[in-house]
Amino acid sequence: TGDHLMILLRGPRFLCTVYLDSPEDKVSDVEHPLQSGGFTEVFGSVNGLIGLANSPVDMALFNPSTRQIHQLPIEPIDFPERLITREYVLYGLGYDSVNDDYKVVRMIQCKKVGDDLVVYEIKVFSLKRNSWRRVRLQFEMAMKFFYFYYHVLHRRQNGVQVENSLNWILPRGNGVAINTIIRFDLASEEFEFV
Repeated sequence: TGDHLMILLRGPRFLCTVYLDSPEDKVSDVEHPLQSGGFTEVFGSVNGLIGLANSPVDMALFNPSTRQIHQLPIEPIDFPERLITREYVLYGLGYDSVNDDYKVVRMIQCKKVGDDLVVYEIKVFSLKRNSWRRVRLQFEMAMKFFYFYYHVLHRRQNGVQVENSLNWILPRGNGVAINTIIRFDLASEEFEFV
């Protein structure tokens, strides 16, 4: 197989592909398991694999060249819904070249009902293991995530892969004087500051 130039088009409940090197430049509908859910978000791509999400618990990995879909196992959010007023979600999709594995990072932040307490959870999915695991943060990183609510609220973005890590910019704001880059090492599955 050779390289092909393709554009992925997205609507509220559909995905389409257009192959730019095809003489017809025909738009093709893409069947995927998330069509019956809500708004399908494309949250990342790496090595031709695309991350799709309708919600934090309804996610899939899609290879548009082969049309193969891998539905991620449902991983519940650890916060009781009755305690949450809002939730903000960031995703990342990356390839771990050390372990030859594709991984999805899901970061969720919530404000609790009746107070200003911000709680968060971070989980990583391994395609090789077909399972999720919770990521624990060291104290200094956890403190940054306390202020992360501001960043997620005002500037939503998904992780960008650089070498063997996913990266997010936390812009300055409440309690944070300068922009901060956090990096998730795909091999060690740990966060650090850049």
